[in-house]
Amino acid sequence: MPEKTKLSFILGVHCHQPVGNFGWVIEEAFEKSYRPFVESLEKRPEIKAAAHFSGPLLEWIEANRRDFFKKIRKLVERGQMEIIGGGFYEPILMTIPQVDRLEQIEMMSTYADTKLGMRPKGLWLTERIWEPSLPGVLRAAGMAYTVTDDTHFLQAGVEPDKVRGYYYTEDEGYTCAVFPIDQTLRYAIPFRDPEETIKYLRRRYDAGDRTCCSLLDDGEKFGLWPGTFNLLYKEGWLERFYNALEKASDWLEITLPSDYMQTNPAEGLVYLPTASYFEMGQWALSPSGNQMLDTLKHRLSKEYGPNADVFVKGGFFRNFFMRYPEANHMHKRMLEISRKVHQSALEGLPRDEAKRELFQAQCNCGYWHGIFGGLYLPHLREAIYEHLLKAERIVDDRELAIDAYDIDRDGKEEVELRNRKLVGLFAPHDGGTLIELDAVEAAANLMNTLARRPEAYHTPKKQEEPADGSGSIHEIAKEISAADRKLLVYDPYRRSSFRDFWLEPGAALSPEGLRDLKYKEIGGLPRLSYTPELEERADEVTLHLEGQATLPAGKLDIVKRFVLHHNQSALRAQYHLTLREGDVMDGLLGIQFNVSTPSALTLDAPFAVDGKAIPGHKLLVPGKHENASRFRIRDPHRRVDFTIDIDRKASMMWHAIETLSQSESGFDRNYQASALWILLPVRLSPRETQALSIIITIDDATG
Repeated sequence: MPEKTKLSFILGVHCHQPVGNFGWVIEEAFEKSYRPFVESLEKRPEIKAAAHFSGPLLEWIEANRRDFFKKIRKLVERGQMEIIGGGFYEPILMTIPQVDRLEQIEMMSTYADTKLGMRPKGLWLTERIWEPSLPGVLRAAGMAYTVTDDTHFLQAGVEPDKVRGYYYTEDEGYTCAVFPIDQTLRYAIPFRDPEETIKYLRRRYDAGDRTCCSLLDDGEKFGLWPGTFNLLYKEGWLERFYNALEKASDWLEITLPSDYMQTNPAEGLVYLPTASYFEMGQWALSPSGNQMLDTLKHRLSKEYGPNADVFVKGGFFRNFFMRYPEANHMHKRMLEISRKVHQSALEGLPRDEAKRELFQAQCNCGYWHGIFGGLYLPHLREAIYEHLLKAERIVDDRELAIDAYDIDRDGKEEVELRNRKLVGLFAPHDGGTLIELDAVEAAANLMNTLARRPEAYHTPKKQEEPADGSGSIHEIAKEISAADRKLLVYDPYRRSSFRDFWLEPGAALSPEGLRDLKYKEIGGLPRLSYTPELEERADEVTLHLEGQATLPAGKLDIVKRFVLHHNQSALRAQYHLTLREGDVMDGLLGIQFNVSTPSALTLDAPFAVDGKAIPGHKLLVPGKHENASRFRIRDPHRRVDFTIDIDRKASMMWHAIETLSQSESGFDRNYQASALWILLPVRLSPRETQALSIIITIDDATG
């Protein structure tokens, strides 16, 4: 092999839009970043680029901008672009079953070969989340290489000046190549002047580096991220960058990953630790852990130099399932439905359709949260549940069933009641609450809620921004407005339903006070642990829950009974409250329901109390109604009516649950649920029992 005289540079983009994202959002991303970037390459045949397009984006392009495929094929045919594969619907590979990993990768490889003109040799590793057993997965999928951050290599002990080119790694004898992504370039492009990038590459060349320096990063930074469209295409940054690369062609060559591997040996063998880019590890931590890591990293860098902090890493991606029970619930439901799909006796089109729905539900974006909305965006979670429930509907058509199993894998069993119209999942150990309620035909989880939790960015910290005002998306300072700060109220429990509260009799309550947690709860009912008993008959299934609360006036026995009948879209609940010990007990029983209603953001979601519509009144606005026994929400988005009936008159109060989360452009207020409270005064004499009946009905609202 002749001696290499130039430094190689790999430029690559990863272009992705989540399953369930709004069409107008995808269109904006296409027009501001994907299309102009590809067209810029068309005009500059000397500039090569690797590109990964995720399946959801490719499907949108095929349906809305089919001619774009011709542009990509043209670049591929003239050797200017290399297509990188991956899991079709952009899953975090190691969080889905092995069989799904391989099928998703093959799905992408086949699609790219057919539509884009190239069968990928390399794999885009979603969020660059590496686990040491991945080489076997890549090898089984026919992938020769992948890319990770240089952070992975530094944490493996590779000297900074040796983090270059590509390395081989293995697991159980299976090997694959790994290219490190240069963090200096990742933060510089396109936020610094092009000449700074050229100077950085020249310094490497002058130091004797004749290997390869790689930048493969989000395609959205080439036009969609704040300020980048004007910077790149109106102010000419991208054209100046291309010109600078061409001017340096006497010592710098632009290449593609597969081409580089064909003509250059690996730098050696490396064993990478479980890792992702640094920020991901930070986001996966609790707020206090996040802040501690940030402090430690800056202190080490300041006292011992820029590379002293490489062994300081944050959490592990799967920590998101610990931080957010709602994400964990979705993930474990996905695993359960994957098991059902692959164990199903179905063949042909129904099986293929079930797998496609499952794979769409494995799109990573709604399972975690970082600089983008992610988990905090209800429509992303809505899409996950929609596809999960469609897959489950195909492979599980049991007419009536009740099962107890540990859904979320925390050592405590949940209970599932199902028929062909409704599925209800209960957590006996967490207040005997309803944590999921699925309208089977609509493929919608009406309990797709998210609790309000503290985040590290809710506490302002001083940002050291570059003097010229430029900076990567991670460096953009953000300030929470005074109005938004009012949203920073944190829930001590999940926003599920049938969560009970014992409140002081005569307590002065308001919808706003309930929203802001300004009430005094007595006796620990919200998180009371119940003993479950399951009963199955030919025409109905029943979950009995028994618990006991200790109140100042004595011991209160609570029995909650949930019944689901064959082929009915109603879930029936019965409460029995018995004063087991003590004197006369007075209190206010509050029963809280949390319902996710996407249509609540508009006036198109009419709701009524006791049959009387509340005109021009959004569910976002707190409200109340005395002496009511029925609350009904019409959700045109899901085409369902949700009704709660109780067997007596009660005070009803409602309010919205809104969260404040960061995004690439600042802070977002997101509607997560509508909370409804049923408030009933209760007076019990010793050994007296009072009963209460509640019915939840979900009807078709297409008419």
